[in-house]
Amino acid sequence: WNALACGGDRHAPGALRQAHVVAHLEDVLSEAIAAKRARFERMLGAPIGDFMDALSAAIAVDPSGKTLGGVSKGEPGMKRPEVMRIVTELIASRGEAELEERESSMDPDHEHEVLARADDDPEGGGAYPPGEPAPMSSFGALAVLAREDAARRTADNSNDSDADAASADDEDEEPDEDVENDENADENGASSSINVSANSEPCEEDLIAALAAGVDLGGGGKKRKKKLKKKFPTRPGSLSRAKDGADTEPVGVVWRWRRDLWEIISKMAGLEKLRRPRPSTAAFGNWGVAEAFRRVSAAAAAAAAVDPDAPPAPSVTCRVAVGAKTKLRKDLALPLSRSYDPDVLEDEWAKFRTMFAADGSALVFHLKNHYSLIHALRERTDGDGTRVREMLCARRGQRPNAWISWEEARGTMLKWSGYAVMQATRGR
Repeated sequence: WNALACGGDRHAPGALRQAHVVAHLEDVLSEAIAAKRARFERMLGAPIGDFMDALSAAIAVDPSGKTLGGVSKGEPGMKRPEVMRIVTELIASRGEAELEERESSMDPDHEHEVLARADDDPEGGGAYPPGEPAPMSSFGALAVLAREDAARRTADNSNDSDADAASADDEDEEPDEDVENDENADENGASSSINVSANSEPCEEDLIAALAAGVDLGGGGKKRKKKLKKKFPTRPGSLSRAKDGADTEPVGVVWRWRRDLWEIISKMAGLEKLRRPRPSTAAFGNWGVAEAFRRVSAAAAAAAAVDPDAPPAPSVTCRVAVGAKTKLRKDLALPLSRSYDPDVLEDEWAKFRTMFAADGSALVFHLKNHYSLIHALRERTDGDGTRVREMLCARRGQRPNAWISWEEARGTMLKWSGYAVMQATRGR
């Protein structure tokens, strides 16, 4: 932003400091948490505030002494298995107890559930009409899902369903155990003016439609191992409650609720990291970078609008421009080939060099566990005919101190779709 909108002067009017960027990122992450939580609650059919409060309380007294987001790199937060262990314990202790109580109070004559006390009825009627079950808390609703998972494992004679689910869910994350970056593949945020995510999450309506039609909405930027598994009917209970009038029993698609719950929790951990005395942006991927640019430009425009003497506000957009082509990411400026033919490499490098030299734009490389401005390019042909193509970046921090070969950069980007080169462009 400072390079493109402020002439490279970090002290110029409108230049950004770390605190400005962190504030925008905090808003981005808070809104993402709220949206994912709302979607989860619609799918579950129950609010999860009580469950999340209980989870936070359990983490606070966990014997490990860890917090969700951690204090620093030296004192990291809880990993996914640690958090999901607590989730499982809460479901087993409180959710199962609720289900057992409901089952014991089942009226065998009318085959519907009754309330123990009239004041438990939120409508004040004392009991729910026949055929309409009393609403479950989030603990009970999650316990139902856990029971169904166990039933599927038993029916499939498989003991590794949970492990398979966890590993499959992690495939959308950056392949680095130190970074809980589960949405990196959501390349470009929510702006309609930028290209679509390589691993964008299906919306609720799409998921409900897929459940009804038996369509698998899996996929993403990383190829997954094909695994033949039996298809089981997915319960119509809380999933059908997500859409009024949905009375068709969905078959063939199972809601990966543990993955969706973990996405909420991991973003909560990311928010804690962002709020540290030394903020960490580990929770943000390309989607966060693009959205931060959009918000900074919008804020600059709003500030200029209230000052009639102010010059027109600069506008800077950002998008993924170089990387692996995927099923949903088809409009890259430079899609990388998986061929390592010398002619292919030379052609890609020439196009990349043109992009780098374009006026009013800057390139940012998302490499392993880091983002770096690309400061310079260089190339040469050695005496033995070897072609050398390199770009000046930073593997740590932001000081330009590492010449990274084009071959290495390509290999990184082809390894996982979240790794890419983003192009920030100043509006004309």
